Amino acid sequence: MMTIYKLSIVVSDKRGVGGIQNLDKKPKIGDVLTLSKDKQCYKITNITEIMPPRGHFIYLHVICKTTKNRS
Repeated sequence: MMTIYKLSIVVSDKRGVGGIQNLDKKPKIGDVLTLSKDKQCYKITNITEIMPPRGHFIYLHVICKTTKNRS
């Protein structure tokens, strides 16, 4: 069974920007996400486990900041 990482995303430098996303690989600080709502790139600056894993789901809260590219 594949692990699914369910992310609650907040963008620290843009008020009201964020979302929920599922990933199939574990995110790490420095990774870049693209939010489907605005297609902008955001670099992960902090990751916190929201609650213990349930089945094959791992729940994480991710804080990001705006970045200009995917590097």
